[in-house]
Amino acid sequence: MDIMLARQPTAAGKVRTMEVTRVWIVDDNPPDVFLMQLALKRTDVPTDVTVLTDGEQAVNRIEQCSKGTLPVPDIILLDLHLPRVGGLRVLKTIRETKRLEHVKVAIFTSSPVSAEDRDGKAVHVERWIQKPPTLEKFLAEIGRTIRDLSKEQ
Repeated sequence: MDIMLARQPTAAGKVRTMEVTRVWIVDDNPPDVFLMQLALKRTDVPTDVTVLTDGEQAVNRIEQCSKGTLPVPDIILLDLHLPRVGGLRVLKTIRETKRLEHVKVAIFTSSPVSAEDRDGKAVHVERWIQKPPTLEKFLAEIGRTIRDLSKEQ
């Protein structure tokens, strides 16, 4: 596995080295992508972010990861409703790809998702999240998701 490291200053003036969490944001809505990036910057988790704006781009990157030509992400923030290839198809492709079997996936949607839908639709997903209606709640939910999922690695 290809590990990326970040150097971060401490309050005592020393420098500590931390692993960088590779995050893919797969979302076709530019304002949501911007807010996700802002939320990631507000966390204490060093991240390397890749933005993909449709499901077809995500599937192509997954294929490149499976061949070893791209590093595997640690976390994928995946919109359910994507153009070209839907979020559930992207999720299924992730879960069918051996090299991505340990990737943490959080699915975001603006539509309400019942527990029945989550259980019936998900191949395996760490989080199903309905996009919060307010800016602060949206930023807090993304930040909490990244912190929680990066701890699980």
